Amino acid sequence: MKAKHSLVLAAIAGALTLINLVLWMTTPEAPPPPGRLIPVHLKDVVSFELWQGDTQVASLEANQNSGSWDLKNVLTGEVVDAADPEVVEELSAFTVRAFENPTEVKPEEAGLADLLNSRQLVVTTNDKQKFSLYLGRPSPDGKRRYVLRGSEGVVHAIDADLTRFVDMPAQAFRSREVFDLRGGSPDQIRLKTPALTVVMEKSDQGWVLTEPVRWPVEPDMAERLMRLLMGMRAQEIVADRVADLDPMGLGENAVTVTLVNGQTEQTARFGNVLTDQTGACYAWRKGRDAVYTVSSGILQLLNTADVDVFRKRMLDLLVAGGRVASIKLQNRNEGTLTFSVDDSRWVVTGAKNFAVEQEAVNDCIGVLKSLRVLRFSSETHDDLAKFGLTSPAFRLTITAPDGQQVVGLSLGPVEQGKSCYATIDGRPQIIEIDGNLAQILQRPYVQYKDRVIFEADFRQAYTVTVVTPDGKRSYLSNGGLNWQTSYPETEPVSKDAIAFLGLVRKLSSLRCVDYLSENSTSFAQFGLDRAGIRVVVTYRSNEGQQPKSLDLELGKGVRLAATGAQTRECVYARRTGDTEIFLLDAKLASDLLRVYK
Repeated sequence: MKAKHSLVLAAIAGALTLINLVLWMTTPEAPPPPGRLIPVHLKDVVSFELWQGDTQVASLEANQNSGSWDLKNVLTGEVVDAADPEVVEELSAFTVRAFENPTEVKPEEAGLADLLNSRQLVVTTNDKQKFSLYLGRPSPDGKRRYVLRGSEGVVHAIDADLTRFVDMPAQAFRSREVFDLRGGSPDQIRLKTPALTVVMEKSDQGWVLTEPVRWPVEPDMAERLMRLLMGMRAQEIVADRVADLDPMGLGENAVTVTLVNGQTEQTARFGNVLTDQTGACYAWRKGRDAVYTVSSGILQLLNTADVDVFRKRMLDLLVAGGRVASIKLQNRNEGTLTFSVDDSRWVVTGAKNFAVEQEAVNDCIGVLKSLRVLRFSSETHDDLAKFGLTSPAFRLTITAPDGQQVVGLSLGPVEQGKSCYATIDGRPQIIEIDGNLAQILQRPYVQYKDRVIFEADFRQAYTVTVVTPDGKRSYLSNGGLNWQTSYPETEPVSKDAIAFLGLVRKLSSLRCVDYLSENSTSFAQFGLDRAGIRVVVTYRSNEGQQPKSLDLELGKGVRLAATGAQTRECVYARRTGDTEIFLLDAKLASDLLRVYK
């Protein structure tokens, strides 16, 4: 047969789909089922050829090295492009699917009377066998297409959708994927516009900017970019070859994207947006001659971007899931505290030593999780004084359970509700972060202290003595949960027994609302110079243990702002003889003033 016209195509692109790769590697050696029109295994096929009469339309050849299919020039036999994977999948269906039994339709009724001028698919195997399949007209219902195998004269009917390629023009066989990394994904992306050059690389922690600055890439941006690039397909092929790319905006100054995967590197340029309604732009890939049109979404993203668009804003100071072994908080005025987990409970060591209120730790971790960069104020540390970072006011060091430091953060002056400047260990930038950090940095250390004032087994309570401006009352346990008054009179607490036991429970697991001062020298302002209420509770001790007792004084009432427009009624309090002032729920004062009978 003599070819009448050529098909000029460009370099390899497109990998065979996963299903075809699996079939190549896993198809058993047993003979193929008899129902196949082409009775060979796909792994044994080396080429597909499509002819129209005596004119070859397309030639596809298996690339044994890459597992893809090459599209070849029908005149020279040179590889000029990769075949469209969708077309390859349709062709491969003839070697993997069983078809219907022969029909009663005669060849002339099926449009197959003149085989010399029919559309023909020729399949060649690696042992040089050739199989021909002639394709005729569709069935009357349009759901089937008639075919002849070789010249055996028997008409078969197959799914018409599988023969869509029969009527396609020659150009439709070439790959439409702008980027094709042989089924892989890039480990480096280089972006260039007239105003910006960005390089990002994949790491174990995700994508990282390496030029023009070093910083993690915003995950949403990386995902959006990957979707745009890896899913980009040519809409139309404008020309097989263009001598001058500049008029289409595809010259050296065009928006350029380079994807790198190991030794594979592919570069594409994106040019002028078309003036029609398609919203497309011109595109050209290095190593190919053809010019395509593609969606202009990549231009909309890159032409309006600066490097900060790609930078990650969330600081992610905590490891995944908030798992932290220790948080070291250095306050220039109050010293250093280290919050660490000891036997599943947070404790503080350093300038102070105490068990930590879990709610305070949760607040701290919540703020650290939500910290984000507002602005990148400087790319260097050349002017730390300008940002108040010559001698940082605060420093945070966070350590993971494996002992590795997750991050070190140095901060300038912090003011509630306002942003502050900071540096991160190992990074040259000075950043501005939101003001939420003031919640934990400016918090007096005492407010991190566990709010449990006293803890004992209420069933071990032995005596309760309450002194108020109205006098003194004493209660004595009769054993078990039975109580009686012992002063000023003796009688069982029966009518109010449940309420009284509630008071004993509350005193035996006493928690404060907040701490005010660790070392107060003046009690008058709190109404604690002459206690308004004093309560003393004694407890029985088990053998070998020291007896416990609670001696508590309550002073003035105070109203605290709570959430929204609500307020909370509290009273100032301290343990008798102690200088630490804290707040208790005012309901406790009401309970102590009550006379139980």
